[in-house]
Amino acid sequence: MYYSYMFKGKVVLISYCEVREKHKRKKAQAKSREGKETEKREAGCASFSLGLT
Repeated sequence: MYYSYMFKGKVVLISYCEVREKHKRKKAQAKSREGKETEKREAGCASFSLGLT
């Protein structure tokens, strides 16, 4: 992943972000309170990815 990051930073950061959030979302389903936190992280993650393009 780090090699790809050096080659195409934008694409890998965005895809890594999506995978990370999907994993967190699965955990959050067990705790409804964390579901709201995941939404906040996802929004911040999206804006971070867009800032790189």
